Amino acid sequence: MVHVGICRSMAKFPVKLYVYDLSRGMARQLSPFILGKQIDGIWHTALVCYDREFFYGGDGINSCLPGGTILGSPDEVVDLGDTEITQDLFIDFLSAVGQEDFRGENYNLFEHNCNTFSSEVAMFLTGNKIPQHIRDLPSEVLNSSFGQMIRPMIDSVSVRPSGGTSISPTPSTSTSRAPESIFEPRNGPPGKTKQREPPDGCQGAISRNPNVYKDVKGPSLISDLRECLKKMELSDEDLIYLDELKRCFEAKNLSKVNESQIKKLDQLIDKYLTEEGSQALHLTLKLLQLLSQCEELFSSSKGLQETVKKACGSFPSIPSCATQVECIKLFCCAISHQSGHSSLLGDSHPTPLPAVTINCLLSKDSELQTVGAALVSNIARLKIHEDIALECSTAVIELLNRNVSPETEHNCLYALRKFMDYNSEVAALVSVMGVNVGKYKGRSSEVDELCRDLEKLLS
Repeated sequence: MVHVGICRSMAKFPVKLYVYDLSRGMARQLSPFILGKQIDGIWHTALVCYDREFFYGGDGINSCLPGGTILGSPDEVVDLGDTEITQDLFIDFLSAVGQEDFRGENYNLFEHNCNTFSSEVAMFLTGNKIPQHIRDLPSEVLNSSFGQMIRPMIDSVSVRPSGGTSISPTPSTSTSRAPESIFEPRNGPPGKTKQREPPDGCQGAISRNPNVYKDVKGPSLISDLRECLKKMELSDEDLIYLDELKRCFEAKNLSKVNESQIKKLDQLIDKYLTEEGSQALHLTLKLLQLLSQCEELFSSSKGLQETVKKACGSFPSIPSCATQVECIKLFCCAISHQSGHSSLLGDSHPTPLPAVTINCLLSKDSELQTVGAALVSNIARLKIHEDIALECSTAVIELLNRNVSPETEHNCLYALRKFMDYNSEVAALVSVMGVNVGKYKGRSSEVDELCRDLEKLLS
């Protein structure tokens, strides 16, 4: 380490730490399911002072305007205090350490990375360290199965060791660039990824009907639920609501279903949610599946939308795997039309549906995998945010690398193809995580067409 003598002036300059999550929320959503503990992010940091952002990567030390990388705005800004060190002296310091410890070839994702640089620079400028949770991100997390799953994406948007370059003499004239797109000047709006243009002969994934479940009949289902509830504490008024709902099914007129009847089903979910093997909950979820298939009813009934959203938020509390399967079938039906998409995935109504979907895709239970693949296929039918496309794609790819049914393969391949239209990074993720598209050919004409599209996009 080269030591630079410190000389101070009376002027003070604010020093900020910009914190970015390289996993783009995937660590927070997936780590509880895979690691059994919460990891909030895979952190990239940069120091902002003298109206510039300074960071270290595989190309050495670089700088840009604050928030000027393709990462856009930071996830968190930490105030590290003020410094009296002059800008000229700071640049001399960077030039010195850039010739030794922070050369590009010294970069290591696990042990000597951007956070190492930020911590050392913060100590030099202010005497303060960067937050402990960033410094202590354990390498064993990145070396775990979860870490290996997201490692290709981290590499693709992070920094890869390559030849190092020293920072330019002054920040204002710096023309050095980091080796990858994450550190290139941002040309578009913060946080947005340019949508992939399909190559010639590839105009978009083939259309598919949504996955819905129509294996039960409304009147008989309500009769079963009524008999189940008669053994429990249920008032005559409650049973009347169910009888009215049964008549709506018998008349094939679900537009007559009212909010009071929906409210009764909502109460049944609340009452039996955490009861192991609850037949009442199981039947109630099946009944909601049938109601959610009616787009006119779902779009007009706020009560039904809120009940489905509540079930989504309560999914982790359901103890029975079989009942979880029925819950996912409900979401498949709700998300099969535009009003369900807006209710469950709209920006103004954030819900954990992507996390629930990922949980099912990564489950060891084959039934949950199957319905999870059906759900992710339904989600992919409707235009979604690019971050959801990327997060779900990672779990889809992981499932494709397992021994699953042809139906699940078809749903996963369809979802991947559609997600490539929403986020240009999905194709790179498919390539680096090693999906052999060719092995699925011969399943059906639809799968063959999907495989041809995928091969063109991956070439």
